[in-house]
Amino acid sequence: MISGQLPAHAVMPGGRVLDEVRRLVVTALVAGVGYSFFTSAGQGRCVGGVDADGGFVDRYGQQTDAVPACIDLTLRPSPVVFLVLAAIVAWVVTRVVRRATDEDAALRIIGRAGPAVIVAAIVSVVLSQVAFSAIPLEGWDGTGTPVVPGWLSVDVVISPMSTG
Repeated sequence: MISGQLPAHAVMPGGRVLDEVRRLVVTALVAGVGYSFFTSAGQGRCVGGVDADGGFVDRYGQQTDAVPACIDLTLRPSPVVFLVLAAIVAWVVTRVVRRATDEDAALRIIGRAGPAVIVAAIVSVVLSQVAFSAIPLEGWDGTGTPVVPGWLSVDVVISPMSTG
């Protein structure tokens, strides 16, 4: 064995290091799917409505000829989080190849990465949901768009209200 390289049995198919790398990749994939599933949300608001006669009313309940505006926000998973999960896996594999002197050292490095991937996905979900729910739609008056944090992936659609 050359100094700085892993033993041949550690990197061959079926080796413990390779098994742990596979487990890490699967963990990252599952974390990414979970992040995608839990980082989907929507909220909307219209600044007016329809009265009993089918006419439009403004946000104060007064009849108007102007069609009230509606806004719909849709939270989507951010591609940046998927890049972060992939970067963690790539960084760990690179670190194992360059720095692990034996199988136990490689397994320690890989063993720390699984929880890091899971924590990164969970923290991303929590931060995204909290930031998305904090977007103020109550004060939206039908003009402009509410302030959406730039790191969120949110689709904003403003359209006229339809009667049905």
